[in-house]
Amino acid sequence: PEAAKFLAKRLVAGMENANPEDTVHWTMPDNSYFYMLENGKKLHELPFTCDDGTIVYPSESNYKSTVYFNFLNRVVKEANRLRPNTYLQVFAYIYTEPAPKIQIDEHLIVKVAPITTNERYSYESEKGGNATIKKNIEAWSKKTKNLQLYTYWTCFTSTRYTRPILR
Repeated sequence: PEAAKFLAKRLVAGMENANPEDTVHWTMPDNSYFYMLENGKKLHELPFTCDDGTIVYPSESNYKSTVYFNFLNRVVKEANRLRPNTYLQVFAYIYTEPAPKIQIDEHLIVKVAPITTNERYSYESEKGGNATIKKNIEAWSKKTKNLQLYTYWTCFTSTRYTRPILR
């Protein structure tokens, strides 16, 4: 809880001269490391109780996403206490691709960013693993109305593109 308050305070301080409609972008690293340690105790191996009382277990596929977005909900709630109408745009990426068990604060804008998409097939296809992406997007749509899809090929504006699907 204290980390969320600290980060919210820093976020709001960084927006001191921003327009009221500005959005802060929060990124996560390109790795799947997820550790929570407290006094040498590995919290990431224990059940987690969310702020709304929801319990999630390490064996559940959305455990990491639930813990992570519970934290981001705390950050954005505190940021809005300090500066109303503060929006935070975040990725649902790597270990947070599965939708969490909890609802998402209305001031979080979630960009689902599939890491294993197969651009040769649609998300409707059972081929290429895209069915999981479709399932994730559908689950996310029940958690927030502020949902975007981020893919490299739809967000890339250069005429030089290294992926074979350019044409």
